Amino acid sequence: MGLSGLVLFLLMAALYGIAAYRFINKALMSEIILIDPAHLQLIRSGFLSKKVQSFNPKLIRQLSYLQRPEAPRHPLAGESFDYFGFQTQQQMINELHGDEKVSFVYEGKTVSFGEHIYSWDFEEIEKIFKEFIGADFRFNEAFEAVFKFETEDGGEPEGIKDL
Repeated sequence: MGLSGLVLFLLMAALYGIAAYRFINKALMSEIILIDPAHLQLIRSGFLSKKVQSFNPKLIRQLSYLQRPEAPRHPLAGESFDYFGFQTQQQMINELHGDEKVSFVYEGKTVSFGEHIYSWDFEEIEKIFKEFIGADFRFNEAFEAVFKFETEDGGEPEGIKDL
């Protein structure tokens, strides 16, 4: 085993070490959200790492659910049957790397957390945010603009206030 064999061995050992670390880190990863009216903390823990992010709840905007996008049909998949498994691989990649996360905008940046969160769980998270922070994120400015009625002079039309 010459010098080139030793270099190849060290390179392969490093690659396997990185792959093992990433697998263990992903398996042991956890996220904790601490919410109170004064601040929101997002704590991400892994195998050898811990990251704590603090946010001011008054600056949080647009709490939203990031759904998994539909996998497009693979161009090499067969019309009636996927003989070579291209479409199956496309769907599996989409399952592994799909979103299904919760996100919010904080000071112009999108912050996302959670993995494989179902839409009904997001509704519960939304209620918890409303209860502890006091802001209702379900109705943002774009939603309100759709239902805003104004007359030509900029006021509200008669009868809208009574609704």
